[in-house]
Amino acid sequence: MFLCTVFLVKLWTGKSTSEAIKTVQHFFGNSQPYSLSTDNLFVQEAWENIKIIIGNKNFSDLESLSRSIQLLLSSYASGLPYIAFTVVCDDENTKARLESILTSLAVKYLTIHNMYPYVLTDWKVHGILHYPVLMIRYSENQEQSKIIESVMRLDNIAISGRHQSLTDENEGDISE
Repeated sequence: MFLCTVFLVKLWTGKSTSEAIKTVQHFFGNSQPYSLSTDNLFVQEAWENIKIIIGNKNFSDLESLSRSIQLLLSSYASGLPYIAFTVVCDDENTKARLESILTSLAVKYLTIHNMYPYVLTDWKVHGILHYPVLMIRYSENQEQSKIIESVMRLDNIAISGRHQSLTDENEGDISE
Protein backbone atom coordinates (compact mmCIF):
# COMPACT_ATOMS: atom_id res chain seq x y z
CA MET A 1 0.00 0.00 0.00
CA PHE A 2 2.82 2.37 0.96
CA LEU A 3 4.68 1.85 -2.32
CA CYS A 4 1.49 2.37 -4.34
CA THR A 5 0.87 5.62 -2.50
CA VAL A 6 4.44 6.77 -3.12
CA PHE A 7 4.09 5.89 -6.80
CA LEU A 8 0.85 7.89 -7.06
CA VAL A 9 2.42 10.90 -5.32
CA LYS A 10 5.36 10.73 -7.74
CA LEU A 11 3.03 10.64 -10.75
CA TRP A 12 0.73 13.35 -9.51
CA THR A 13 3.31 15.83 -8.20
CA GLY A 14 6.37 15.02 -10.30
CA LYS A 15 8.47 14.61 -7.13
CA SER A 16 11.45 12.30 -6.90
CA THR A 17 11.12 9.01 -5.06
CA SER A 18 12.77 10.35 -1.90
CA GLU A 19 10.58 13.46 -1.89
CA ALA A 20 7.45 11.35 -2.44
CA ILE A 21 8.41 9.04 0.45
CA LYS A 22 8.88 12.03 2.75
CA THR A 23 5.53 13.46 1.67
CA VAL A 24 3.71 10.18 2.33
CA GLN A 25 5.47 9.67 5.67
CA HIS A 26 4.58 13.18 6.73
CA PHE A 27 0.95 12.77 5.69
CA PHE A 28 0.34 9.40 7.36
CA GLY A 29 2.50 9.47 10.42
CA ASN A 30 3.97 12.93 10.60
CA SER A 31 7.21 11.05 11.16
CA GLN A 32 10.41 12.58 9.95
CA PRO A 33 13.03 10.39 8.29
CA TYR A 34 16.08 9.70 10.43
CA SER A 35 18.84 12.28 10.31
CA LEU A 36 22.17 12.23 12.15
CA SER A 37 21.88 15.96 12.85
CA THR A 38 18.61 15.53 14.76
CA ASP A 39 19.73 12.46 16.72
CA ASN A 40 20.60 13.92 20.11
CA LEU A 41 22.33 10.71 21.26
CA PHE A 42 24.62 10.72 18.22
CA VAL A 43 25.44 14.42 18.56
CA GLN A 44 26.12 14.12 22.29
CA GLU A 45 28.34 11.07 21.84
CA ALA A 46 30.21 12.79 19.00
CA TRP A 47 30.95 15.89 21.10
CA GLU A 48 32.06 13.67 24.01
CA ASN A 49 34.53 11.91 21.72
CA ILE A 50 35.74 15.24 20.32
CA LYS A 51 36.36 16.48 23.87
CA ILE A 52 38.41 13.38 24.71
CA ILE A 53 40.52 13.69 21.55
CA ILE A 54 41.19 17.46 21.48
CA GLY A 55 41.45 17.93 25.25
CA ASN A 56 39.62 19.97 27.83
CA LYS A 57 41.23 23.34 27.05
CA ASN A 58 40.53 23.20 23.31
CA PHE A 59 37.01 21.92 23.96
CA SER A 60 36.43 24.74 26.45
CA ASP A 61 37.45 27.19 23.72
CA LEU A 62 34.91 25.58 21.37
CA GLU A 63 32.19 25.86 24.02
CA SER A 64 32.93 29.57 24.40
CA LEU A 65 32.81 30.08 20.63
CA SER A 66 29.56 28.13 20.34
CA ARG A 67 27.73 30.89 22.19
CA SER A 68 28.12 33.18 19.19
CA ILE A 69 29.00 30.93 16.22
CA GLN A 70 27.38 27.71 15.04
CA LEU A 71 29.91 24.88 15.27
CA LEU A 72 27.60 22.00 14.31
CA LEU A 73 26.32 22.35 10.76
CA SER A 74 23.93 20.21 8.77
CA SER A 75 22.49 20.57 5.31
CA TYR A 76 22.90 18.97 1.87
CA ALA A 77 25.98 18.95 -0.37
CA SER A 78 26.33 17.20 -3.72
CA GLY A 79 22.88 15.67 -3.26
CA LEU A 80 23.75 14.12 0.12
CA PRO A 81 22.80 15.13 3.65
CA TYR A 82 25.73 15.97 5.89
CA ILE A 83 26.62 16.80 9.45
CA ALA A 84 29.76 18.85 10.07
CA PHE A 85 31.71 19.38 13.29
CA THR A 86 34.00 22.37 13.76
CA VAL A 87 37.00 21.37 15.85
CA VAL A 88 40.32 22.65 17.13
CA CYS A 89 43.12 20.49 15.73
CA ASP A 90 46.81 21.02 16.20
CA ASP A 91 48.08 18.28 13.91
CA GLU A 92 47.20 15.74 11.23
CA ASN A 93 47.28 12.87 13.74
CA THR A 94 44.47 14.47 15.75
CA LYS A 95 42.46 15.04 12.58
CA ALA A 96 42.95 11.40 11.56
CA ARG A 97 41.80 10.18 15.00
CA LEU A 98 38.74 12.47 14.92
CA GLU A 99 37.83 11.33 11.41
CA SER A 100 38.18 7.65 12.29
CA ILE A 101 36.18 7.79 15.52
CA LEU A 102 33.40 10.09 14.25
CA THR A 103 33.06 8.07 11.04
CA SER A 104 32.72 4.84 13.03
CA LEU A 105 30.19 6.52 15.30
CA ALA A 106 28.12 7.76 12.33
CA VAL A 107 28.16 4.29 10.75
CA LYS A 108 27.05 2.79 14.08
CA TYR A 109 24.02 5.09 14.31
CA LEU A 110 23.12 4.66 10.64
CA THR A 111 23.24 0.88 11.09
CA ILE A 112 21.04 1.05 14.20
CA HIS A 113 18.42 2.87 12.12
CA ASN A 114 18.69 0.39 9.20
CA MET A 115 20.21 2.95 6.86
CA TYR A 116 23.00 2.64 4.30
CA PRO A 117 26.12 2.18 6.48
CA TYR A 118 28.71 3.97 4.35
CA VAL A 119 29.72 7.60 4.61
CA LEU A 120 31.97 10.07 2.82
CA THR A 121 34.19 12.37 4.83
CA ASP A 122 35.90 15.61 3.90
CA TRP A 123 37.85 18.19 5.81
CA LYS A 124 36.78 21.76 5.16
CA VAL A 125 37.64 25.09 6.79
CA HIS A 126 35.15 27.13 8.81
CA GLY A 127 34.48 30.35 6.91
CA ILE A 128 34.70 32.67 9.92
CA LEU A 129 36.96 30.88 12.41
CA HIS A 130 39.30 29.21 9.89
CA TYR A 131 39.18 26.06 12.06
CA PRO A 132 38.99 22.57 10.56
CA VAL A 133 35.50 21.20 9.93
CA LEU A 134 34.87 17.48 9.50
CA MET A 135 32.00 16.95 7.06
CA ILE A 136 30.32 13.54 7.18
CA ARG A 137 28.01 12.90 4.22
CA TYR A 138 25.58 10.00 4.38
CA SER A 139 22.54 8.62 2.61
CA GLU A 140 18.86 8.82 3.54
CA ASN A 141 17.56 6.82 0.58
CA GLN A 142 18.49 4.51 -2.30
CA GLU A 143 19.30 7.31 -4.74
CA GLN A 144 21.75 8.89 -2.30
CA SER A 145 23.37 5.54 -1.53
CA LYS A 146 24.09 5.19 -5.26
CA ILE A 147 25.90 8.55 -5.16
CA ILE A 148 28.06 7.33 -2.27
CA GLU A 149 28.80 4.05 -4.08
CA SER A 150 29.84 5.95 -7.22
CA VAL A 151 32.17 8.26 -5.32
CA MET A 152 33.71 5.31 -3.46
CA ARG A 153 34.18 3.44 -6.75
CA LEU A 154 35.92 6.46 -8.31
CA ASP A 155 38.16 6.82 -5.25
CA ASN A 156 39.11 3.14 -5.51
CA ILE A 157 39.97 3.55 -9.20
CA ALA A 158 42.10 6.61 -8.44
CA ILE A 159 43.97 4.79 -5.67
CA SER A 160 44.54 1.75 -7.90
CA GLY A 161 45.79 4.00 -10.70
CA ARG A 162 48.34 5.67 -8.44
CA HIS A 163 49.71 2.32 -7.35
CA GLN A 164 49.54 0.78 -10.82
CA SER A 165 52.57 2.80 -11.88
CA LEU A 166 54.54 1.28 -9.00
CA THR A 167 54.40 -2.23 -10.43
CA ASP A 168 57.01 -3.33 -12.95
CA GLU A 169 55.58 -4.15 -16.37
CA ASN A 170 57.92 -7.14 -16.72
CA GLU A 171 56.67 -8.84 -13.57
CA GLY A 172 54.16 -11.63 -13.97
CA ASP A 173 50.64 -11.46 -12.64
CA ILE A 174 50.48 -12.89 -9.16
CA SER A 175 47.05 -14.39 -9.79
CA GLU A 176 48.33 -16.65 -12.56
